[in-house]
This record gives sequence, structure tokens and C-alpha cells, in this order.
Amino acid sequence: MGKSDITFPIMAMCIKEMTMSGLFCYGPGDYSLAVELLASGKVDVKKLITGVVEFKQGEEAFKKVKEGEAIKVLIAGPNEAL
Repeated sequence: MGKSDITFPIMAMCIKEMTMSGLFCYGPGDYSLAVELLASGKVDVKKLITGVVEFKQGEEAFKKVKEGEAIKVLIAGPNEAL
């Protein structure tokens, strides 16, 4: 998951009075654990999918997730029929 050490121009950030936010999502082994949980049936992701929408409804789907009206909405590709 990326490099463990990076070079970052911290002084340039301080001089420009910039704000930085960091985010950590996944660690080593998370993907294999997820696959294992799915394969064993311990996690049913179908329950997490709130709906499937056409591509042209994608913006509306993102809005519903952002507002907490949906957990996960799958968006079909522009050439996919539902």
C-alpha cells in the first residue's frame, strides 16, 4: 500500500500556511481478510447494497449516499442495461 517513507516539502507548506489532512484506509492483509470473509460467507455484502441505478442517475446516487439515505449504490456503466 504505497511507500512507507516519503519526502515532503514541509517548509513550503508552512510558509504558504497550508492545511493538510491525512487518511489511512487499508493496511497490510486487509484485502486478503476481506476476500476470506466473503468466501466463508461470514459477510454478506448484498445487504450493504441499497440499490442499482442507471449511469445517468449517478449524481443522484452519490447525493443519497452523502446524505445518509443509502449505504452503497451501484452505478451501471453508460452502455449497461439494468
